[in-house]
Amino acid sequence: MLKKINIIIIFSSLILSVKLNMGFTLFIPILVFYLLKDIKNLGYPIKLDTNGTNPYKLKSLVDSGLIDYVAMDVKNDKKAYGEIIGIPNYDTKKVEQSVDFLLSGAIPYEFRTTL
Repeated sequence: MLKKINIIIIFSSLILSVKLNMGFTLFIPILVFYLLKDIKNLGYPIKLDTNGTNPYKLKSLVDSGLIDYVAMDVKNDKKAYGEIIGIPNYDTKKVEQSVDFLLSGAIPYEFRTTL
């Protein structure tokens, strides 16, 4: 962990912000928490990219105050979502919960899609 922070400090004049992918936050949550906390203490804004499939983790990260912006990928409308992601009959409930949470205004956000 300290090695990563030292690298950030060395390149601090080049870094404007830090981007985090949601999948990474699930890898080792406690380490990610401390890494984000250290990065935030250095004064860098943190952006989270997510597909919205874990609304509880998304809310937890937002509530912690450790992220500043969320970009969420939305693949398609509800009916075709499973087909587009390759999981027939995919239940979009969790994705919808993430969308609703972001729409609540808890944090600045953007929705993205690919056509």
